[in-house]
Amino acid sequence: MTKFSVLSGSTGKVRFSAEIECRDDVPTSVKIGLAVKWAIKTGVDLRDTNLRGADLGGADLNGADLRDTDLCGAMLVGASLIGAKLDRSKLRGANLHGVKLVDANLRDASLVGANLSEANLRDANFIGANLDRANLEFTILGGARLMGTNLDRANLYNASLVGASLYGASLVGANLAGADLDGADLGFAKLGDQWIVQGSTRSDGHVFYLQKLKDDKEPMVNASCRYFTINDAREHWEATRGGTPLGEETFAIIDCMLQLARIRGLMP
Repeated sequence: MTKFSVLSGSTGKVRFSAEIECRDDVPTSVKIGLAVKWAIKTGVDLRDTNLRGADLGGADLNGADLRDTDLCGAMLVGASLIGAKLDRSKLRGANLHGVKLVDANLRDASLVGANLSEANLRDANFIGANLDRANLEFTILGGARLMGTNLDRANLYNASLVGASLYGASLVGANLAGADLDGADLGFAKLGDQWIVQGSTRSDGHVFYLQKLKDDKEPMVNASCRYFTINDAREHWEATRGGTPLGEETFAIIDCMLQLARIRGLMP
């Protein structure tokens, strides 16, 4: 057994000394990871610890209390942090690819430039968090709380935001191409040069949006798996739903979104 000291993130003093089993020449990142696992197993308090660069790939950290910890540059690929507490934690540049953060609390956390691609963040709390330039492509954010969150320049390509709350969030320069926003709350969200008008939910459950994202050459109608120009949308639903109540409902939703876009000065 080897003694390895973990420092406080705020004072720099020793918080605890873990008993880990490894060679002396093992990288510090691995030693920190082993110390974290030892601390969880023995019930040692991990709050306000310096875990920079820790190797915690695949670790079981479900329910762990990691509030105020410094995990900048940590490697957490495939780790499970279901229900974990990460309030005010620092995760700048951390690799969280494929991580499970279901129902985790990351309120006011810093995840600037972090890699969260293909992660499961369902029902997680990101209120007030900073995800500037974070990679969230193919990430599950269904039901996540992102009120007031900074998502400027974040990559949300093909992310699932079904039922997520983005009220007052900042998404200036964010990549929302292919993102599923069904039922998401975008009230007072800041989108910069991009814009999204949330339409009604059709009687068969499909949610409609009129939007112009940074890669769109013209306003587009987004309805679940459909992504059409306005003219193509009308032609499609005329051909498939023309003369039916569902078709009339569809055209009413599109017309309403267009009117709202003009009232808001988004379209001429």
